[in-house]
Order: sequence, then C-alpha cells, then structure tokens
Amino acid sequence: DPALATPSPSPASIIPGTGGGSGNDSTAGFGPGTGGGVGSGVGTGRGSGMGPGTGGGAGNVYLPSATQVFIPPEAPDRITPYTFVAHFDVDEKGKVLKIEFNESRDRDYNRRLRAMLAEVRFRPATTLDGVPIRATATIEFTVY
Repeated sequence: DPALATPSPSPASIIPGTGGGSGNDSTAGFGPGTGGGVGSGVGTGRGSGMGPGTGGGAGNVYLPSATQVFIPPEAPDRITPYTFVAHFDVDEKGKVLKIEFNESRDRDYNRRLRAMLAEVRFRPATTLDGVPIRATATIEFTVY
C-alpha cells in the first residue's frame, strides 16, 4: 500500500538547523533530525519517524479501530487450537475494501468465520492531525 510505504532517508544537507538538526528542504531543522522536521526524524514532519507531514511517517498514524468486539464462531474440535490472523484493508471512510485471513482446515468453519469478519466495522485510520487515511487493521484470535 503506497500510503503506508516508508521512504528511505534523504541525505543530510548543508543547511544547518537549530538544536542540532539539519534542513534539506530550504528550512532549518529543530532537533537532531534532518529535513527541517521537529524532533529526531528524517523529513519535514514532527516526530521520530521518516517522511513528510506531521508525525514524520510510518508508526505515527492512528490505525483503524473496530467499533465492536469480535468473537469468532465456536471452532470444531478437530481444528483446535487454531490461531487466525485477519487483515482488513480499511479506506479513509472506514469501509472495509478487502479481508484476508489464514484459513483453517475446515471449509465450513472458514465460511462462517468469513461471514462474521464481513460484519466487523471500523473507524478509519488517521494521521496525528486527524486526517482520515487508508490503512490496514489486523485482528488475531486463538480458538480452543
């Protein structure tokens, strides 16, 4: 997903920043970071990550959050214990665009599980300044 990709660090420039930072976007840095950011990151953002914008990049995003508790259907004894991991591609409006999960050995259980996963609703991910963005949410659960 391009929105979640972390750019590689840009080389420090010859423009000195204040507080030990260096700017490479024609601005002075503030702190030990590079790129005119505030904090220890690389890029024009605030924080310790890399990349442009507030928060400085990956790791500085509030991920999508489920709006209800997810409890999987009871699993048949022949497949327990079973740990599944479901990944949800959630758009900037909170709509689930795609669901992927590691399937069990039981096809019927997988159908029931997929139907329940399709009912999960999310609040969208946001940047630190509250702008909704597309991101991936993960739910992991072990059934015994």
